Amino acid sequence: MNKEHEKLSSAAQILGYNLIALVAYSIICRLLDHNFIIDAFFIMSHMLFALLMAGMYDERRKVWLLSCLLILLLGYTTCGFFVS
Repeated sequence: MNKEHEKLSSAAQILGYNLIALVAYSIICRLLDHNFIIDAFFIMSHMLFALLMAGMYDERRKVWLLSCLLILLLGYTTCGFFVS
């Protein structure tokens, strides 16, 4: 039971840190009045980093791929928010 709890805790930390990073640079780009291209660059870089980590760590591959998917979905909506 303790090992399962540690795995879930680790997965939650990975997802949480990735979401915090996404929110942080999206807010910074919005506050500095940068266009959506800068935010799109950060999102693409963050997504590529998550894919790289998924390739490097077999035991946490699913968590990193889920992070990549969340970055893509939430980042896409963020860029749509910048355009409108």
